[in-house]
Amino acid sequence: MNIDYEIVESAKTEFTELKNKRYHLDYVGKTKDKIYIHMEFQARVPTKKELQRIFAYAALLHEYTGCFVETYIICVQAISKDPIIHQYSKDNVFKIKIISLKNIDGNEKINSISKKIENNEKLTRTEILALKLMPFTSYNETTEEITLKTAQLTNKITTLTIDELNNIKYIQQAVCSKVIKKEHQQPIMEEIKMRNTLYDQARKEGKSEGINEGRNEGKNEMKNEITNEITTLIQKGKLPQDTLNQIHSLKM
Repeated sequence: MNIDYEIVESAKTEFTELKNKRYHLDYVGKTKDKIYIHMEFQARVPTKKELQRIFAYAALLHEYTGCFVETYIICVQAISKDPIIHQYSKDNVFKIKIISLKNIDGNEKINSISKKIENNEKLTRTEILALKLMPFTSYNETTEEITLKTAQLTNKITTLTIDELNNIKYIQQAVCSKVIKKEHQQPIMEEIKMRNTLYDQARKEGKSEGINEGRNEGKNEMKNEITNEITTLIQKGKLPQDTLNQIHSLKM
């Protein structure tokens, strides 16, 4: 996917203008260089009216942030790689980069990611992106089935931070609301919003191991201190020489 930026945080997606009209953008992320990446998820190539709406979103985002804005449309429909041009005045145009992921085999991605999760392996940036945008790839199931399967898979991940997981889920919700019919959204949304119990369990086990390691380290330090003290007393002639031979058999 040709977005040559690393998004470091999600940003505000809802704006209200002077007429109290509320605008909701599908996704906004901020890069390290403070460039705002604006994404809209579309089932097909946008109409002229939809392009006007997307242009208004980008203009509002620039006005509110004072930063550069780059707009991308992630499209279910296979399209040409040329950017869409929206001419909003005689001499000015608004270029929108449109991306189709139909050349990606979604089932293959699901299988490879599933194996890595089972083996507790770290996911790559591309794989994390695939989890966010799986319904836009090619697959054998219905869109509802692949979206639900991706949400279920996400809930098995234990190698990402809670912030990284939340970022995946945030985009999954936005995508679900766009590509799934309203009457079929509820079970998928519930799965997306579900807490990652495996992550919680792994975190709890990690904490428990950390506590046990801390206790063992504390015991070892105490044993070393006592051993050193006894050795000093032996050297000063205040304890018999054979005391040193018994130190290693002491159970602290």
